[in-house]
Amino acid sequence: MRTEKIDAQTAFLHLARKVEAEDATALKKVLHGLYEDGTKLVQVNFAETERLHKACLGPLLLYHKKLQDRGGEIKFINVAAPYLKHLFAMLNLYSVISIEEVDLN
Repeated sequence: MRTEKIDAQTAFLHLARKVEAEDATALKKVLHGLYEDGTKLVQVNFAETERLHKACLGPLLLYHKKLQDRGGEIKFINVAAPYLKHLFAMLNLYSVISIEEVDLN
């Protein structure tokens, strides 16, 4: 997991190939740090991600709500893995979080 600040209010969060249950605490700390730093838009890049443990959805949804409360949001970008597309559809996340393709080159 790697963060990349674009400007004072925007950041990318690049996830690893596999994001396991034990990564949930680190994910929450990263999101909390971005939130405390005044970031309003966090774009979570799933381009390399094949698996996401359900324990990691909690921090993502929690900080999406916190950011929304101050006029920001979390966006999921470049969701390529069929597993993740299916998971997000089953959980109806497409109606809660913006999910889109973004060219990072």
